[in-house]
Amino acid sequence: MGLYWMNSVTTQGFGVATYTDTVKNYGISGNYITSQADSYLGGSGMVMTAVIHNYRWRLSLAAGEARYDQWEQKLNTFPTIDIPTITVSSDFDGPNKDGKAYAKQFTGKYAHRILNGIGHNVPQEAPNAFADAIIAADKL
Repeated sequence: MGLYWMNSVTTQGFGVATYTDTVKNYGISGNYITSQADSYLGGSGMVMTAVIHNYRWRLSLAAGEARYDQWEQKLNTFPTIDIPTITVSSDFDGPNKDGKAYAKQFTGKYAHRILNGIGHNVPQEAPNAFADAIIAADKL
């Protein structure tokens, strides 16, 4: 599901029902996707509620956790990161896959890797490449 679709759904007040229906009924297949859908929909539905709240929070349509306000304020200033860092993206990230849009935020030793054929869950979708990036960042 695209970010624009999710933003639209979650701002209309029917996000949980629509997203739940989509996850249950439309093209959800494969062990990984099915397990993710089951975890979203299982039990009390709290995970689904958290997912929808996260999208609303990102759009400033819902309050965040007050205990993190000081960190939110600091992050909103877009501070630079001066420790060795490797960022990872994939062809899923479209025009931002090259990492150039945020490379200037990293003032320490920095590298960027593009992993084609994966989504946003790098540790689960490309565990070896993820581990390699962590090891390489330690050696930058």
